[in-house]
Amino acid sequence: MLKSCKYCGKVHPYNYTCPMKPKRHNGKYDYTDRDVWKFRHSGLWKNKAEEIKERDNWMCLCCLDKKIITTKQLEVHHIRPLAEDMDSKLDDDNLITLCRACHEQAEKGLITRQELKDILRRRGKIEAENTPVI
Repeated sequence: MLKSCKYCGKVHPYNYTCPMKPKRHNGKYDYTDRDVWKFRHSGLWKNKAEEIKERDNWMCLCCLDKKIITTKQLEVHHIRPLAEDMDSKLDDDNLITLCRACHEQAEKGLITRQELKDILRRRGKIEAENTPVI
């Protein structure tokens, strides 16, 4: 028996576990690195997230790129994940405001890192020379 996967949109056997399914632990993110967890709950991150939302005019830049204005359920996304690059955790060119739906798509890889960088560049949030190839 086959089913349509809600995580990747492909058709899989009924008992197949899609690798795009988010990993959870007791209903919370399963951080492998204690430093990442501590950072995500720090005042430093909360202040930076507010700063980035203000920079992005309290709108999801991905939706805005499609000419849709979304101002609810905003989250700040690390383009290069913390698990990969803790050194750029507060870099403006690594952070973008997204609505919850776009953030989930970005986390699943349905919106690529390059697409997010391009959106920041088009919106004038970062300059071209500050964007390393990912």
